[in-house]
Amino acid sequence: MSAARAEYLRLCSEHHVKPLKVILKQFPQPAHGNGLDDLQHIKIDLSGANLPVKMCAVIGKVLQRDRSILSLRVADCYITEEGCLALCAFLADNTMLKGLSLKGNNLRTKAASALSTVLKRNKVIESLSLEWNSLGTDEDAFAMLMDGLAVNETLHHLDLRNNHITHVGARNLASALIQNRSLNELDLSWNNCGLVGGRFLLDCLQHNRSLAVMNVTGNSIPEDVASALAASLQRNVDRQQLESTYASQSQHLTNALDQEMTTKKKEISAMIDKLESQRSAFDAALESSQERIVELQQDVAQRSEEVACLRASQAASEAALRVSEQQSAQFRALAEQLQAELSEARDTHSEELKLEKQRFASLQAETKAAASQGSDEADALCAKIAELERCRKQLTSDVEGLQADKQNLQLRVQKMDNDFQSQRLAMEQRHTSVLQDQQQQSQDEMNRLRHNSSGREHGLQDQIRQAETKCTQMEQELSRLKSSSLSTRESLVADQKGQLEQIRSEHKLNVHHFEERIQQLQVELDTKQTHVIQATSTSNQLQAKLTALTQEAASEQQNIRQQMKKLEAQAEERAVAADTDRHARREAQSRMDELQERTRQLEQEVGRYKARQSELETQHLTKLSAKDRELAILSERADSLGQQLQRQRDAELKRAGQLESALAAFVSSTKSANL
Repeated sequence: MSAARAEYLRLCSEHHVKPLKVILKQFPQPAHGNGLDDLQHIKIDLSGANLPVKMCAVIGKVLQRDRSILSLRVADCYITEEGCLALCAFLADNTMLKGLSLKGNNLRTKAASALSTVLKRNKVIESLSLEWNSLGTDEDAFAMLMDGLAVNETLHHLDLRNNHITHVGARNLASALIQNRSLNELDLSWNNCGLVGGRFLLDCLQHNRSLAVMNVTGNSIPEDVASALAASLQRNVDRQQLESTYASQSQHLTNALDQEMTTKKKEISAMIDKLESQRSAFDAALESSQERIVELQQDVAQRSEEVACLRASQAASEAALRVSEQQSAQFRALAEQLQAELSEARDTHSEELKLEKQRFASLQAETKAAASQGSDEADALCAKIAELERCRKQLTSDVEGLQADKQNLQLRVQKMDNDFQSQRLAMEQRHTSVLQDQQQQSQDEMNRLRHNSSGREHGLQDQIRQAETKCTQMEQELSRLKSSSLSTRESLVADQKGQLEQIRSEHKLNVHHFEERIQQLQVELDTKQTHVIQATSTSNQLQAKLTALTQEAASEQQNIRQQMKKLEAQAEERAVAADTDRHARREAQSRMDELQERTRQLEQEVGRYKARQSELETQHLTKLSAKDRELAILSERADSLGQQLQRQRDAELKRAGQLESALAAFVSSTKSANL
């Protein structure tokens, strides 16, 4: 760390820039001692600091020349695009920096081009934070940045929050994600991707297998598209877990096989070395016996005068010769017995190979049956898709019938409105004529009262009261007609609400049916995974059988060693039977060659079994990918049907709202006219 501090101070003096205290605090003072502090790694945090362009260039050079800095955070520093260019000019070829944060610096066109160069050339950066900038305002510059992301192979985490990314930027991002194979986490929250951008991202997840976490909060993406994105990400997570488990199991099995083969090769080499040592010991014993025979011949030459002793020794030699012939006959019988045992073991091994071939044929038949079953399941899925299409057509016809009923209801309401208007006009005319008659009668009465006496004044007042009573009755009748029209409108609104509730219930039933179908497909996927596990267990059983065969070979080798020891002991005791011993050794060597050939054949069979296992695993993975594509197609069809039903429901709700507003306007106009 002291080297980084010294380098920073030297570069500041070269560029005539005053060192900043906030940067010096990131580089502690060099400690006196053995210098172990220079071997440690540091993380620099310059959040909120005022960094001019020259200071950004100095920091970039320090990062390029010093290998102890792993992370740089330049958040909320407003370094401008020129400062970003000066910093990125030295980051493109950096070989140590793992994390970079440029949050809140209002970066735009030039900064996007510089960051694209960094992503294309840098081979070590793993985390990049660009939140609270304006990279999405220039669509061409953002496309350049996404070109750099497409070819990058080391970046795992990317933060693009609050960057004004529209659906065009989302399309460029989706194109980059289709090519990228390293990005695991992506944060796109609080941008402007919308429904179109969400669709682009959903389409790219059909090709991307590495992305496991993606945050799209605050992008005005509908819930169904967001749910589909979450489901695609979960499928990626599950697929990665399954691939890692399969890779670990395959690696474990391969390591076990390699270890077993290495052990067997070591044992065979050790056995061959032991045979060579025994052969050398036998040759030494043979040479010593020959020397002994020479010495005996010399003794016989020295004692040639003792003829009787020679004859006796000759007789003894003849007897010993007969004994050696008997022993050689016994050795031949023992060799024939060993050959019979070897032939029996060979026959047993051939029978076991036939059984293994029969089992392999049965396994092929089971695989073919599973393939035929998969084709039958695909036919059943096609039939169910046709059934879903028929249900969709029936729903469309039902919706058209409901629309016709609604038009009939509108005609009835219009007719009732016309009847109500005609009744109201008739009532008003009647009321006007009655009032005019009453006014005329009252005028006549008043004229008569002027000529009559004051006693008739009470009768006139009674007639006025009767006229007021009639007016009151007419007003009550008018209010009753208004209440009847309101009740009729409420009944019509209630009928429309009931029809809307029925449409909603039918939509819920269809969605439930699609969810059940998706669950069934998930169960079928689990069944296929179970078949894969069964195939793995079958390979484990074959491996166990191979181990048993190698153990049998080892036991046979042990028996051969014991027989060789017996033969060597007899050869040491009887030097006269050297030719027979050589013949037995040749036979043992041929048997050893046969065992080695058998071991090579077993290794070849193991290789064939491993190739067949890899072929079966490839077939199962192909079937799994086909099932994933079918699930994606079904989910897309379910989404399209749901969107159609949603549009129809929205249209019905809009029409009902227009009808209610029209009725409310009519009632209000009626009230205002009455008032």
